[in-house]
Amino acid sequence: MKGKMYTDASVQDFELRIGYRIQKSNGEVIHEHGKNTMTAQDSTQGEIISILHALRYTITNTTITHLTIYTDSHSVKEMLSERSDAEPKQQDVYTLITATRQLLKNFTQVEVFYIESQSNPAHSIAYYTS
Repeated sequence: MKGKMYTDASVQDFELRIGYRIQKSNGEVIHEHGKNTMTAQDSTQGEIISILHALRYTITNTTITHLTIYTDSHSVKEMLSERSDAEPKQQDVYTLITATRQLLKNFTQVEVFYIESQSNPAHSIAYYTS
């Protein structure tokens, strides 16, 4: 089955709020989730944590094999692209990207695209989570 994943994170004063939406390729929402979670150093780290949460849910609770991920972080998109040689310089971000890449191996096909925050349905989920 083909599916889409939209992720976003909001970091204010090191407090991390994440949001994600998982849907079928036809737009039907399978699951969406937002929550306050651990602390994060910056929005890049927060975005990766949001993707990790969404991937864990998708792997455990859906039959999606072809996944399209939409993120509003150019740097995260580059780090997750198959043909990218972009490697994070921060050790904590490197560890999170490594874990994310490992989870992506559960899918037959993965594509990662950049999406503007205003167009990202996960933005309001992350931003308005209390």
